[in-house]
Amino acid sequence: MKKKSLLAFAFIITLFVSCDKEENSENDLTEISAKIVGDWNLVGYDVVDGLISTSIEGMDFSFPTTITGKEYDASLSFSKTPNKYTSSGSFVVLVEFEIQGQSYSQEETIEDFIADGEWALEEGLLIVTTEGEEAAYTIKTLTDTSFVLEYNLKLNQEIDGVAFTTTGTYTMTLEKNK
Repeated sequence: MKKKSLLAFAFIITLFVSCDKEENSENDLTEISAKIVGDWNLVGYDVVDGLISTSIEGMDFSFPTTITGKEYDASLSFSKTPNKYTSSGSFVVLVEFEIQGQSYSQEETIEDFIADGEWALEEGLLIVTTEGEEAAYTIKTLTDTSFVLEYNLKLNQEIDGVAFTTTGTYTMTLEKNK
């Protein structure tokens, strides 16, 4: 009889803990959503552990790269009900790398860096959808004034008929517009 009572008690405790976790999870999402909603200015854009890879005439090449942002004049606005976001403005990225002792750098202006679309939250991730394409950003920091997102970058490009792949960890830092 004691075993049945103990099992029933354990089951009830498990049920309450599970319900409490679900309520906390929903409360956390509501709190996070409330912090995200608003206007944010881009203040940082960096790619760490960057690597550019290509194949030319059957030979594979890879070289480390540094990508940093500057001249920030870009912003993101998040709204709730519906969960929409818009970006505007521009900033400059500086791409630097070295091949066989020769240093190279290139600057490129980025317009509307994320475009416009919908957003959702899922287990510590900000999921953005633009024109049917989905990207998941890890929320590294979110306060009333600071929002830091991280993304595993994999960008395929073709330049002068040569295919390049750039990989790395991309970090975007935003500050709340006051």
